[in-house]
Amino acid sequence: MKKILIIITLACVGMFYSCKDKVEIPSGGFAWFDEGDILQKSNPSPTTVNVGQALLFVSTANDADVYTVWPGELGYDYTKRLLNDTLLDDTVNVVNKKNQGLALSLRSGEFRSQSYKYTKIGENTIYFVSRNITDGGREYKEVVDSAKITVIDTVAALFVPSGEDAGTYRFLPLAPAGAEYEVDGSIVTLFVSHSDDLSAVSIVIKAGRCTVTVDQGTVNETASGARWTGSLETNRTITVTSASGYTNTYTLTAEKGTAPIPSSEKEMLSFSVNGYTAEISGTAVNLEVPTALDITDVKPVFTLSDNAEVSVGGVTQTSNSTSVDLSAILTYTVKAADGSTVDYTVTTTTVDTKMTAFAFSNLNPVVKIDNIVGNVINITVFPGTDITTLIPSITMTKFAQASYTNGGQDVDIESGVTEIDFSAPVEISVYTDVDTVKYTVNVRF
Repeated sequence: MKKILIIITLACVGMFYSCKDKVEIPSGGFAWFDEGDILQKSNPSPTTVNVGQALLFVSTANDADVYTVWPGELGYDYTKRLLNDTLLDDTVNVVNKKNQGLALSLRSGEFRSQSYKYTKIGENTIYFVSRNITDGGREYKEVVDSAKITVIDTVAALFVPSGEDAGTYRFLPLAPAGAEYEVDGSIVTLFVSHSDDLSAVSIVIKAGRCTVTVDQGTVNETASGARWTGSLETNRTITVTSASGYTNTYTLTAEKGTAPIPSSEKEMLSFSVNGYTAEISGTAVNLEVPTALDITDVKPVFTLSDNAEVSVGGVTQTSNSTSVDLSAILTYTVKAADGSTVDYTVTTTTVDTKMTAFAFSNLNPVVKIDNIVGNVINITVFPGTDITTLIPSITMTKFAQASYTNGGQDVDIESGVTEIDFSAPVEISVYTDVDTVKYTVNVRF
């Protein structure tokens, strides 16, 4: 590594800046590691790394105020940094603020950079700055270390390897229609039906940053991949070449009559909205929800048979994602993998949140009201009844629960179990997760 010492001293001016008697020269020095080697500190500062390899830059000393590294790629080039002529009001972040360097931070007892990945092949010069400064930034001393690193690209894979961007790889059979493929090592087998024509096979191929050829013909000349069309009546050789010249070869072959038979399963297995689950009987889907729930814009959650898909009016539906209006009957068309379909009719019924009956089940005889009108319940008990320990039995509509206020706290009522003091009017709330209806219960003799 090369090392440069830089010392700059500016006069201490102004009452708000303090000066150190002496600014020490940092020791300097740095190393870099593959992210997987950082704990054991194995294989330090490899001079050759791969595109996309995760690296961590580490200071080999801890005697500076700030450490910054320039990996050398475009945008991180020390020789093109923008440094001001003056250093007034300098801070420990000055190196990072005035250029495209990467600041190191203290982690696990040492100064490390964030993970960095080179994006292009070639030789780069890494610059590493260790800097000490005064409190007010009037003087600093820094050591600049440098080292060479060569970036190569060894990834030559037809299918996405670990650590690579899956979005840059494609292997998509277009013809024959319905063809599927299987990969076994370097053998890629295309499965087609017994009646398919193998003289005009078409496949979209892209393999990350690599060049791909099929029997010497380049097929991925565009960023999105390109279509190879040819005969698979005999095997083909696919060659994948990295930017650094590393290659892998694959054999592309075809098998007739072994393509999996598409499933005819097309069942809607479940359907729910906001946690309210529908009953499915045959192709009838009956959903009940509280009246207060807005069903004009909901995202149903549903499950289907494996490999089936569903649409409404020709628009593909995605569980817990696609919005629909359930205020009217809706038809869901479930399509199997073999293309066959079945229609499911979704009917939504709303249920009012209310109390329908009220009784004191611990009295003998039981005192009750079977038809509640309005929100005030007046109920008469026999003289001498202890109304401080009454147990209400409450009948409510579907989805509803009941609670009352006790000492400023809402307490859930378990019908026929919870004991309540009715010596004063009691407000009972009948609620769902979307609405609440309040009732006042007056107990009289």
